Amino acid sequence: MGRGVAVGLKKGFPVHRLSKPRQISRPISKTKMLVEDVTREAAGFSPYERHMMDLLRRGLDKKALKYAKKQLGTHKRGLAKREELSRVLEAIRVAHAHHAEHQEK
Repeated sequence: MGRGVAVGLKKGFPVHRLSKPRQISRPISKTKMLVEDVTREAAGFSPYERHMMDLLRRGLDKKALKYAKKQLGTHKRGLAKREELSRVLEAIRVAHAHHAEHQEK
């Protein structure tokens, strides 16, 4: 009649564990990149991103990562956000240097 065990660590109806489908990271499509760029240009940065950028400008990378982890929930997401904002700051620095170079001429 009964197939499972009523008590103990192995109690309950015996079932087969299903494997979870793995998340495969794919490159972002050109359309999605365009949408993200337009959205970023229109909306700007959120307050927590501006705070992180301020921390990164001051060289407080570890504090920025801890803050990102608290805001986003996981270490991996925090690292990704810190890298994204670091690239944004680098692009701003390059643009300012390029602009200043043309102003001198």
